[in-house]
Amino acid sequence: MAKTEWDAALEKFGIVEPQIDEQQIIDMLDEKINESNKKKELVDYNLDELNEIEDEIDEEEEQLLQRLRNQRLEEMKKECDRAKFSSVRQISKYDWQAEITEAEKDVFVVLHIFEDGSVLCNMLNAFLQNLAYKFQEVKFLKGLAMTCIPGYPSANLPTILIYQNGEIFEKLVGPSAVGGQKMTQDYIEWKLSELKVLTSDIKKNPLQVSGNSVDASTGILRPSRHRHNSSSSNDDW
Repeated sequence: MAKTEWDAALEKFGIVEPQIDEQQIIDMLDEKINESNKKKELVDYNLDELNEIEDEIDEEEEQLLQRLRNQRLEEMKKECDRAKFSSVRQISKYDWQAEITEAEKDVFVVLHIFEDGSVLCNMLNAFLQNLAYKFQEVKFLKGLAMTCIPGYPSANLPTILIYQNGEIFEKLVGPSAVGGQKMTQDYIEWKLSELKVLTSDIKKNPLQVSGNSVDASTGILRPSRHRHNSSSSNDDW
């Protein structure tokens, strides 16, 4: 990781130890390992393998190795922190402050407001559960409308509220906003990616099929203007 001006200032005033560039450590230890006919590059070693070669190096190199080991541990810790969410938790209005307002800094919180018995809401819950496992850096929650927002209109369901740093980031309100009856998991993933909530490999609207498309802002399926006339007036139903 490149040293920043802030890091340099901290080192200058003795607040932190001088940071040795990881590549310098790797190069120095690679030289020692290559002397022992090791063909594998040190940069490719995992934590267990770094521990195994500990006995093959002298005291100075052991200090460098320890620095590299600590950096590997820090990288693992950051990855674990990033991937701390893996399921959709159900909350009520009493959990709102702890789970949303006071959520981890810079973490996106995706809250699905739903009601029991709604086919579309049930489908969306299932899709979000899969996405929560796939994108574990995003905090996915769900809450019954009657317990989270009493009196909330059923016509507005499903509703997805997206928060970041305690503030509302985006709202997707009503069936049309999530793709309506054409909704798919890929569409929800694409929609969240378009909003920069997550990073997806899906770059195009999955519901753009057979000359029809779904409006990116509303989720409403719009027919092509050049639809051919069918031979029967009943074919559209």
